[in-house]
Amino acid sequence: MNLCDSDNLGKIVSNADVEIEISKEYFGGQLVDEKEAITLLTGANMLNLVGNRIVKLALSLNLASKDSVRIIDNISFLLVYKSIQ
Repeated sequence: MNLCDSDNLGKIVSNADVEIEISKEYFGGQLVDEKEAITLLTGANMLNLVGNRIVKLALSLNLASKDSVRIIDNISFLLVYKSIQ
């Protein structure tokens, strides 16, 4: 599941190690509200999250550790893989 804060769409961010394009084609499929985002976050087995708000929401749901968050150009990035048993 790919979720991104809408204000980050179309940005290119970088640091010394990486450059990332937050493309509308990849992330911009559908706008969702917080309630729907929670449903998507808790129901997915894999999460690719970009943006301070969506990452903060995932952390508040205990889906990942704060230590797993990567910050590039003041934008939070988080990958989550849930174990299926």
